[in-house]
Amino acid sequence: ILRIICCELILFRIKDKGKYGFADAKTGKIVIKPQFKAAFPFKNLVAKVGDSCILKSDGEYHYWVCKNWYLINRLGQKVGVPSDKD
Repeated sequence: ILRIICCELILFRIKDKGKYGFADAKTGKIVIKPQFKAAFPFKNLVAKVGDSCILKSDGEYHYWVCKNWYLINRLGQKVGVPSDKD
């Protein structure tokens, strides 16, 4: 039996004019246009993103404070809200 395993789409974050989006790691083509003030990499097929965010600093560490975090799929569609551990 021959099994063919296809490569899954791997997206990486891009930033343009202060907004984050995602591009295809293989082709470099933008898949989700930059539109988010904050974005974490995809994990388990979703990415945590936010609007109305502010980047804060605590010495050497930087972090985002956002009023509304949500999860998106690889098409850029909202699919839920993150849990406390996300």
